[in-house]
Amino acid sequence: MTEAMKIDLPHILQDKDRHGKPRIYVRIAGKPMVRLREPPGSAAFLRAYDAALARMQGGEPVRDAKTLEWLGRKYMASVEFQGFAKRDRANRQGVLDACFDEPTTPGGTARIGDTPLAMLGPAHIRVLRDRKIKEGKPGAANNRLKYVSAMLAWGVENGLVKANPARDVRQASYERKGYHTWTADEVRRAEAAWPIGTKQRAALSILLFLGLRGGDVRTLPWTLVGGPTLRLRAKKTAKHKNAADLELPILPALRRVLYATPKKHAVIIVTEYGQPFSERGFGQWFAQECEKIGLGHCTAHGLRKAGATIAAERGATTKQLMAIYGWTSPQQAETYVRTADRKRLAAGAMGLIVPGDGGEE
Repeated sequence: MTEAMKIDLPHILQDKDRHGKPRIYVRIAGKPMVRLREPPGSAAFLRAYDAALARMQGGEPVRDAKTLEWLGRKYMASVEFQGFAKRDRANRQGVLDACFDEPTTPGGTARIGDTPLAMLGPAHIRVLRDRKIKEGKPGAANNRLKYVSAMLAWGVENGLVKANPARDVRQASYERKGYHTWTADEVRRAEAAWPIGTKQRAALSILLFLGLRGGDVRTLPWTLVGGPTLRLRAKKTAKHKNAADLELPILPALRRVLYATPKKHAVIIVTEYGQPFSERGFGQWFAQECEKIGLGHCTAHGLRKAGATIAAERGATTKQLMAIYGWTSPQQAETYVRTADRKRLAAGAMGLIVPGDGGEE
């Protein structure tokens, strides 16, 4: 880090020597000053600071080593963090642990996790972001920002840190490709390869005609699809304040597929051992089945996108899409609606640039 670091600790004096290099002292009125020579922002610096205060005040160190990693451990034990889904907790902890282990300077031994909270600034957060950008992983860089910022915001709320410097760091900008949206031809190819009565066809139809996420498809029981409608609470949004149950009609095309699907287990889509798929297992299995029929670029989530695209192109409103797909905010639904509107407008406008009977070519 090249920029000057503000040290927000009591009894600190900062100046420069005759060569312009910074010097840091602990100063208490009536006591000889003690110079701190360890790298600012390191755990060694904080220990030296505590020891200097202890000697000058004739007692024990006056503060604990409240570092970024110390805050992280507090955060991971909190009710807020434990409230995340198991998979989300594991992902966040993995990202944060990697951040704590990052060196503050390339090739250095000082860890960012050992940075005292009183010295933490935007420069540290930019290091975490930029390391991933240099690796060609802008999405991972933004995940670091997101998770570190959430941790610091929790720390501010609970009085453990004064500010959240991650808010002053911009996200990396990049083109997000996302999941491929199935085309109508790809759906027809899959239907031809997976006849009615197969597990693959059942999964395809549930994903397309109900718009459920893979996490809900993998545990969908037969008892929920026996009537004219399906009612359930989507797992991903279940804990959102404005989450509501989905209530979706069982379309005739889906009912025909389900009627012909063997009902050997409580859950509709199961593994070869008759057990529900794991959280990742369902998506991996479906992707492998797509690969076998020459649709290796297609995924389970891509069918959900295809359904939303078709619904929007046929006139579904933002609120209708939110009701179908369980989105708790309108932003995602509006993306599909705007895209469909542009497509319709372009189709209508093409006739305006074709010359009329008396026009010039």
